[in-house]
Amino acid sequence: MNLLIVAVVSRVVNWLANEMREKILCLKVDSAVRYNRHVLGVNAQYEHNGEMVCCTLAILVVNDSQTAKFLKNRILNVLKRCNIRLEQILSITTDNGANMLAAAKQLQQQFIICQNQLENETIEDEDACTEDNFMEALKLELAEQFSIIRCAIHTLQLALNDVVSNDATFMHSLTSIV
Repeated sequence: MNLLIVAVVSRVVNWLANEMREKILCLKVDSAVRYNRHVLGVNAQYEHNGEMVCCTLAILVVNDSQTAKFLKNRILNVLKRCNIRLEQILSITTDNGANMLAAAKQLQQQFIICQNQLENETIEDEDACTEDNFMEALKLELAEQFSIIRCAIHTLQLALNDVVSNDATFMHSLTSIV
């Protein structure tokens, strides 16, 4: 039975990798606790034949401390498993957790490192001054394309929690109106 599951998962991952090859992706990353189990979810959204597609790349049980470095490495492992390059990522949406935001920033830094390596491989014979100007402009443009987005629903939930916890009387008056 386990071999069958592994074979099916392998086929699905290969199909997803082929489906997302060379496409621009928006990642959505979140963690949750359900039934005393910590899980990390990684989703990708992309366009296919004029339709927006959202697929789950991984739901991972997390037993270690969810530090930014740990989360970044787990996300990179998921991307590697699905043959997704950092250059394909347009944005990463996370909750407002400090660890998630830091992990996304570390991925963004990894993206810039990859771009710098690509620069070093592709440009060799240009004039140094022109090359520096071109590379700086390219870095700025590419860095802006890899956006970190804070989930609007998480932000709204935090704001509503602040209102509820700070003024129960006000919330009671609001709910009595509705």
